[in-house]
Amino acid sequence: MTDECRRALTTAAIAAVGATVGIAGLGHLYLREWGRAAAWFSGIISSAVMLISITVGVETLTELSAIRISQVPPIIAVPIGCLLLLSTADAHQTAKVKINQTELPCCVSCGAEIIPALSFCQWCARENDIHTQSK
Repeated sequence: MTDECRRALTTAAIAAVGATVGIAGLGHLYLREWGRAAAWFSGIISSAVMLISITVGVETLTELSAIRISQVPPIIAVPIGCLLLLSTADAHQTAKVKINQTELPCCVSCGAEIIPALSFCQWCARENDIHTQSK
């Protein structure tokens, strides 16, 4: 298994664990996609608060914080579960896209992938003056 496939599967697994325990955006945090993670987390939390307040009939946040899980109707779990599933799918898709975008630059002389931080090609020792050329 390549490192790219391993990273995509790890992201999906972390996102699935996060969705199982109700933490939206955990897979995005693993990918260091801070904005996406915050958007998914806040979106799902606000959706849950809105659905609970509508179905249970609370009007203030103090009443909402006093509600126990056993008081929440099971019908709310379906849309929240769907949103968590979508968050997991989005994290996996984001990982696949990031993998395709992480192509290393290539040496002008030998064509091997080079480390951009080095000033020379680690394979043929030629000075590395062009960093943007790809295979």
